[in-house]
Amino acid sequence: MKLLMNEFGIHGSPTEVLLDHAGEQLAFNIALFDKMSFSGGFDIFEEINGYWSRLPVTEQDKIFIIYKKIKDVFDSVWDMSELTRQLYVLVKELYDHHELTDIRHWMDFHSNLVLPDGLRDSFLTSQETSSTRERTYLKDDYKWLVTMTIALRAMIPIWGEFIARTRKETGTVFKEYYAFQLLAYSNIAKSEPMERLRVYVEHSMATDKSMSAAILGGISSEDFPTWVLGLVVVRRLTVGDVRGVETNSSLVTFIYKFIGQKVKGHDNSFIGLVKEKVVEGQGQEGENNLSKLEGYKIKQEFPAGDIAIIGFYLQNPLNIAKMICPEIDPELVLQSIVNVQSLDVEQIWKPQTVLMQWVLSSVIPPRGLLHISKALSLNAMGVTSALLWHRGHYELAGLLSATEQLNQEELLLGGTDSRARITREQMEQLDVLYPFSRKPVGKQKVIKRLNPAAEAIDSVASMFSGHDWKLTLPSEMIEKITGNPNNRRYATPYDIKIKLAKLAIELASRTF
Repeated sequence: MKLLMNEFGIHGSPTEVLLDHAGEQLAFNIALFDKMSFSGGFDIFEEINGYWSRLPVTEQDKIFIIYKKIKDVFDSVWDMSELTRQLYVLVKELYDHHELTDIRHWMDFHSNLVLPDGLRDSFLTSQETSSTRERTYLKDDYKWLVTMTIALRAMIPIWGEFIARTRKETGTVFKEYYAFQLLAYSNIAKSEPMERLRVYVEHSMATDKSMSAAILGGISSEDFPTWVLGLVVVRRLTVGDVRGVETNSSLVTFIYKFIGQKVKGHDNSFIGLVKEKVVEGQGQEGENNLSKLEGYKIKQEFPAGDIAIIGFYLQNPLNIAKMICPEIDPELVLQSIVNVQSLDVEQIWKPQTVLMQWVLSSVIPPRGLLHISKALSLNAMGVTSALLWHRGHYELAGLLSATEQLNQEELLLGGTDSRARITREQMEQLDVLYPFSRKPVGKQKVIKRLNPAAEAIDSVASMFSGHDWKLTLPSEMIEKITGNPNNRRYATPYDIKIKLAKLAIELASRTF
């Protein structure tokens, strides 16, 4: 059994890792892993593969079965809470087969790893140095740190897939923090090497640095060291070079520099630089002491009052449909509302949300649709689907209420590059309706205008083309789209960009 890099992106960074065992392979997406993680120029899986190779075949089989269960969870569970809950259990089970004492034995007697120079057997207090025991790794400490690093290599495919799946829910700042939490129930989280690293991180952080940006960003001063520890483990320790080839460099210096950078520049990770504010009552003793958050007014991303108004309007979707298209058949709207209720347990994909934003923009602020409940989102989807169908955009109405086709043996999708482009006549109309172009980034000899509408159309078309779909419309409607009322499998149309351009033109010219 072994892990190996499989696919590489346009810049040479790996995008997929394979777990190969007994002729069977599992693929994990690691495209969103830290870009610098695999730039060391060495086989990052050499040590964990070496450890696995000395395990009995029956033990390798058990580990591979756990990875299969983890892969099945990623493929079948979409709710983040449920996904995390199941992964907690499976990661614990995985590390029940990776005891640190066994890996340490393999490292001492079967590996070619060497220790860097400068490590000591014991700590000696000296007035000439500012080092403390907490910030000093001795030889035995360092060996256990390397042991834990090798064990953590097994998490790379899991963390890569997890970050790719949950990045929208967790956000850029917290993605490693939540990924690190997957170890919570495992033996490695409670191990002495992990506790030793935690102490090292806490004592390597500058104590004079203000925590205001982190606190206002959602991390308490007490949890901030854990956030840094998660970054260190996921983004640095897991991918650090343990070979000892460069004797003047070590894992400790590798992570120490990273800790300094993250603590010094953590303002940029959260909400930016925060000007300290002296708050009356802050610094007092007792229960009247004000918290940091109480001293600042947090600007809402979208006003709560506006969200409430949008929710009120969406409780009567027929009125919204009439406001946009007075002559629409009420039965069509009601039928569409009922039809989309089947998506209550399905994911609403980004291109579907964008279509709703486009069509309903004259009544509902586009950003407002990002802040409403799932039930209200389905009402918005039903109204949009009815409006699209009424205006003759049958394929777009079908895609709007479709669910992702998960049958990997029957994929229908094709590359977006091969799809029909927006016609010249449509481009001319878009240039008139959307005259304000965006300046291209970078230095170019010939500056080509970028029409914002055309860019948006390309983006939505690409997102739709990234999936195959299963139509949820009634059979009589499906027959109008595919010609077969029983065929619900649907690939994104070849001329999707032309259809989206037609819709954009109608919306901008008030003819929708």
